[in-house]
Amino acid sequence: MNLFNLSLKLKGFPIHKAKLALEKIKVLSPKEKTQYILDKRTEIVTHHLQHNPFYKKFAAHANVKDWNSIPVLTKRDLQQPLNNRLSSGFTKKNCQINNTSGSSGYPLSFAKDQFSHALSWAVFMDRYRWHDLDLNSSKQARF
Repeated sequence: MNLFNLSLKLKGFPIHKAKLALEKIKVLSPKEKTQYILDKRTEIVTHHLQHNPFYKKFAAHANVKDWNSIPVLTKRDLQQPLNNRLSSGFTKKNCQINNTSGSSGYPLSFAKDQFSHALSWAVFMDRYRWHDLDLNSSKQARF
């Protein structure tokens, strides 16, 4: 195990599972990727309509079978305490909490579950590899 992968694993992020999921996505044909995206967006909206009081109220008239009926969230809609926006079963203690810089004048706090955070890192690692950079061994600087 490499140091960066180990640090993610020790922090509770399932990086190995995320890398496997990314590899499965990467081998999909264009048609399969399109269907995968359609299925995932329906799954995500359905989940939030069932398990997120904030979203249930915000998207009260949404129909998962009609994408055009789903309202677009803006940053301003989300300008409220994070605890008001978390889905049932999620707390600040079992999520990865991040913030935007607020360069637009409106900073935003958001949360990701452990797998989503690990999947983000899996994608970053994959994209760095496009340029022969390995987060486990290459020297790096980030902004």
